[in-house]
Amino acid sequence: MREKEQNDATTKAHIESQEKYEELLKKFVDVDTKIDLLQGTIERYVICLYLLGLTQGLYDLTVHIVYCLVMRF
Repeated sequence: MREKEQNDATTKAHIESQEKYEELLKKFVDVDTKIDLLQGTIERYVICLYLLGLTQGLYDLTVHIVYCLVMRF
């Protein structure tokens, strides 16, 4: 009987561990999706600045801001 209880406890712990793993995996996928969206937004923003022909100083500032944002992830 004791062996069955240990087996049940192990099975329960494994199931809980699997559920936590799946939750974390979903969060990683969500974060990866958000990163992709942010990178796309930043790329479009930089392209717009370039096409608008803004001053080199503002362009350098934008590149620095983009770099800082990307490094946060």
